[in-house]
Amino acid sequence: MAKKFRPLLHLAFRHSFFNRNNEVCRDLELAPMAATLASFRRYDLRLHEDPTGFGLYYGEENNLKPPVLSAGETLRLPFFIRVRNPYFINYTDLPLTLPENTLHYYNNLNPAEITDPLYGKFGSPAGLLDSILIRKTGVSFTHRTAPNGSAGRLVLNNASGPVKEDPDYPFATPDPDQNTLFRINLAQEDIPGYFELSGAGEGDEAAQQDVLRFFASDQEIGNDVFGIVELFLSPEKMLKPENGAEILQPVQYEIRFKARQTLWRYLVFQNNEHVYEDLSINGSNEASFHQWAPAGDALTPEIRQKATIFISDAPITLQEQSSRQFTLKLPGMGNGAEIRLPAPDIKTIKPEPDGSNDRKIYSDMYVYL
Repeated sequence: MAKKFRPLLHLAFRHSFFNRNNEVCRDLELAPMAATLASFRRYDLRLHEDPTGFGLYYGEENNLKPPVLSAGETLRLPFFIRVRNPYFINYTDLPLTLPENTLHYYNNLNPAEITDPLYGKFGSPAGLLDSILIRKTGVSFTHRTAPNGSAGRLVLNNASGPVKEDPDYPFATPDPDQNTLFRINLAQEDIPGYFELSGAGEGDEAAQQDVLRFFASDQEIGNDVFGIVELFLSPEKMLKPENGAEILQPVQYEIRFKARQTLWRYLVFQNNEHVYEDLSINGSNEASFHQWAPAGDALTPEIRQKATIFISDAPITLQEQSSRQFTLKLPGMGNGAEIRLPAPDIKTIKPEPDGSNDRKIYSDMYVYL
């Protein structure tokens, strides 16, 4: 008799860029870490990708309570979030570049309710997982600058709470040559996992101290890893009393992303046989355009000399299937002489060259008459 697999939880990636198919994002992949695969084998768990996300299932053998929840303890399952589309960050409202050796982190311990008016409400018990930017590192820790306010004892927390310190192996060992540097010591059973290291100050000292957030991993974190999500399977949250028994209530979670907004820039090139003097773009109530004269090195000299350039008055949201249609009006050709303009390609966004994350970002489109 074939074993049946029952759902434990479901995690979906949703993105407002994908304005078709209920905003389902297939450009991210949930990949179990080595420790998670070991738990899969121990508790007979399976991860399955479906049209809306990733489902976690358990093998059922004539019992309603999954073996993973029978022990009464919370199980932590860390996953890599891998990027399938190299242009994911281009259309996502996140910094184009992150500090070196950092990534995004999520967990389902305290999911927020989905009440953002941009998306509307989603049915309970779905929760929105918030992102924290953390450092990624391995078991062999390099020296790190100590947090402010940590002149005394240091405190280490994981995602669940305080981590007990072994007196013989303190969390942070000062470097003998430089008092402001230290080496982090962790127990092998705590790896992989998310951690926060801070000083144990009180009052103003505690308020001013820094918190060093990092993810300790016992395997290499590849360049295709966008982030890490830790899913905690808790009997208290997933088993509900019903008719004198505990019944599993599968839980749904979502990680949501907003689409990037860019300044749309149309570069119109005309042939020498017929030159239109007063070109204009028909906008809409949501977006309008003005003719733009670039300054400095914003564009190459050839483009500045030969192109008529139009730029949107405000950033416009990128979409998989653009709902906005703009036309270029040709003067002297009658009321109906208009050319439909293309929507931007996510592969060719162009940030200003100053390197800051608050710089303007353009979507360039070339039009030849």
